[in-house]
Amino acid sequence: MTKDLENNFVSINQIKEVIAPEEFVKTLQTQAGYEGAPRQKKARTRTQKATGPGPVPSGTFQVIRYDYDYGDDVLELPANPPFKSEFRAAVYLPKDTEEAHPVVIFLHGRHHVCYSATLGREPKIQAWPCPPNKAPIPSHEGYSTAATELASHGYVVVSLSANAIYGIGSKQLPNLESTSRAHLILAHLDLLTEANKGNCPDLPLLKGRLDLNNIGLMGHSRGGEGVARTITLNRLLKRGYGIPAALLLGGTSYEGISVPDTHTAFIHPFLDSDSKNLNGQQSLDLSRLAFNDNVLRSSVLLMGANHNYFNEIWSPGYPLGEDDALAWGDLTVPRLTQEEQRLLGAFYIAGFFRLTLGGEQQFLPFFDGSSVSVPLLPKAEVRSSAHVQRSNTYNVQSFETLYSDDASSTPGKWAWTIRLGEGEIKKQASFSKSERYTHHLHHSFLNLKNTIASSPAKLELYPRDNEDPVDISRYTHLSFYVTHLLEENPQALVKLDIALGNLILNPAANQIMLLPVVEIVPGVETFLLQQILVPLSNLNIDFSQPVNMLSFTLPEGGNIYLSDIAFISPAAVDTPSFTSLPFIAVEDSYIESKETVQDLNITVTLSEASALSVSMRLETVIFHMVKKMMKLEALIVFEPGQDKVIVTFSIPSGALRGENGNSSLILVRGLSNALFQRDQATLFVTNPIK
Repeated sequence: MTKDLENNFVSINQIKEVIAPEEFVKTLQTQAGYEGAPRQKKARTRTQKATGPGPVPSGTFQVIRYDYDYGDDVLELPANPPFKSEFRAAVYLPKDTEEAHPVVIFLHGRHHVCYSATLGREPKIQAWPCPPNKAPIPSHEGYSTAATELASHGYVVVSLSANAIYGIGSKQLPNLESTSRAHLILAHLDLLTEANKGNCPDLPLLKGRLDLNNIGLMGHSRGGEGVARTITLNRLLKRGYGIPAALLLGGTSYEGISVPDTHTAFIHPFLDSDSKNLNGQQSLDLSRLAFNDNVLRSSVLLMGANHNYFNEIWSPGYPLGEDDALAWGDLTVPRLTQEEQRLLGAFYIAGFFRLTLGGEQQFLPFFDGSSVSVPLLPKAEVRSSAHVQRSNTYNVQSFETLYSDDASSTPGKWAWTIRLGEGEIKKQASFSKSERYTHHLHHSFLNLKNTIASSPAKLELYPRDNEDPVDISRYTHLSFYVTHLLEENPQALVKLDIALGNLILNPAANQIMLLPVVEIVPGVETFLLQQILVPLSNLNIDFSQPVNMLSFTLPEGGNIYLSDIAFISPAAVDTPSFTSLPFIAVEDSYIESKETVQDLNITVTLSEASALSVSMRLETVIFHMVKKMMKLEALIVFEPGQDKVIVTFSIPSGALRGENGNSSLILVRGLSNALFQRDQATLFVTNPIK
């Protein structure tokens, strides 16, 4: 049962985790005319100030803690077999209000489940509930700085405990842990629905206080993947919750879940050593071109932050708290303290949901690629990039081969050619394992480089035969993503010229100077594509003339990687519309170990035929007596009207076995225009070799 709630109200000044009010951010700089004012061809005002949030907590509402706790093993979560989870949450509630407030769910990730005050961690114990003389780690209470800040602005924040999922569920669903996390979130939303209706006598303060059509989800670490799966499961199970916004905080993307129709922020702590390759970036890679939706997808890089400090319980000073950045060794970049990082995290978490759920557009520059600063946290270097709404984007060329194996048909309305130097499509397999490579396995980009030292390299883009020149008068910026590595460039600083037709956008005085992402420690480079925004309104361009050529030139040579070239107009964020999407399911398959050539057939189905082309990549692994490890991979495309595809792999003669002896996993990845119903199945091998 819940605690004695009527006698358990805690004022904001009594919560030990809350930072005393102080001014957090005073001002930030944004480019003039940002909000769509009529553009002038020449004269521009230099800058205008946008007001950031005030103190933390900076809102007008007093905040109370209003927890519920039904026990350690009362909620049954689906698995094979099912298992019992705790059902508890810390609730941060605006006090003395009658209206319904937007709801934000917080979900932590994997951390130690139990501890002993005398013995500390016992790594072999991951059972749930905790054994005698051990106490649960209250990971869900570690986000109080961010939760209190949000609640002070009129949001109800519900932070869920998820210890059982690591203690039990991760063993039973090693490749689908996110599903258990999604069921946990939906179970809490169901409880909140009943409480909102007045059907929970032990939660009287929640009656009529929750707007469950305006829900935000924040997932930290593995919780990020649980948040991504919740958006799918909410649709699959027809639960009908309105979830227009999701934030993945140091989130993972092991299961390759793409997120449609949802404003999404992917916040990456640069010094993260728990998810060293900034794994959540892969979810953005998968989602950015997968759907014809109209949402903001933002990637925010917090340069001095690590994985654990966002959660006070995971940080030094609490049982089993750790500074995970120490795993990098002697760092060469500035660090944030625990308090600084939690303040910065609170600002970005609260700012994102105030933008996407509350419509407070002053927070947009923190997420859309604008250059911003946090004056009272001078060490807090922050970089953001964004894929803005489709309706405000003209996609010139993405160089993405996720949906095609043919580089000539990469998504984008314009064709491209290399006039000087060399250019080829590359992806992760092109890089050494020593690189800190952050992008998805199938994310691809154009590698443009010179052939002779210091000689120029040039890329030209132009409309395809069936495309007209583009009218760029409705767009405010040219946007593209680029990175380069120190080991591939004699000069760290690489110069780049861009031209529209015969007009060079960047004459010598304003030439774009590209710098690589800094090294965490010597010799460890981070491959992370960063956004460059070129304001078109600063140029003397005749917008009445359509553009029919765009070029990128390295005048002094270099070796760079380009992706997602587009004309864009960052726009106000509003409530996204939800499109109807089919669900994909892959079926179990069987193959026999025998001495003859045979076909392996794997069936994939859609819940209903789609009006759009649906593509995905299917993969599995077998071990062959002669061929050794065979990775079987196929690009699958459902043409409009199709609802079933059979994929056939030819297996040479010879004994074989599965990845796990008598079986292997079959995985679906890189899904577009559909959602997951069953993205994993089993390939059974009969009579496998030992």
